[in-house]
Amino acid sequence: MSWLFQRSGSAIAIIDRLLLERRLTVQMDELWTFVDDKGNEQWVWLAIDVETREIVGCHIGDHSGESAKALWAFLPEVYRQCAVRYTDF
Repeated sequence: MSWLFQRSGSAIAIIDRLLLERRLTVQMDELWTFVDDKGNEQWVWLAIDVETREIVGCHIGDHSGESAKALWAFLPEVYRQCAVRYTDF
């Protein structure tokens, strides 16, 4: 079990180093598309790290506040706690 604590400690150290080296900034946006037919409209919600362009969160659902909350819940904790966030929702 000690290897688990060593690994988690090193992961925390990496996150701490990243936070010191750069400011975390995430852009959250949504887009819609049809699935199968025009009566089945789906919204794709994305959260993208502005610097690395890495997708750090994703949710597929409707265009509601609940879907926005679901995207928020999907984000890694470090982004929910430390990142500057931009959205048009």
